[in-house]
Amino acid sequence: NDWFVGAMTNLHPSALTLDLSFLGPGRWTMDTWSDGPNADRNATDYVKARRTVTSADKVELKLAPGGGFAARLTPQ
Repeated sequence: NDWFVGAMTNLHPSALTLDLSFLGPGRWTMDTWSDGPNADRNATDYVKARRTVTSADKVELKLAPGGGFAARLTPQ
């Protein structure tokens, strides 16, 4: 029932939109691991966060050079 999403980039920073329309109905808990503010200089810098989302949401991602993003989506 859970979804897992991942993204990574090359040596250039990147921005993209994660469209959550693939999710089923209802509310979902999204746990994320994303590049921290110093990730371009320190590869171990990341931010873990949790939020509630629905299939109507779009999430803006900003990936540092050589960075990435991971998410686990769990139905509530």
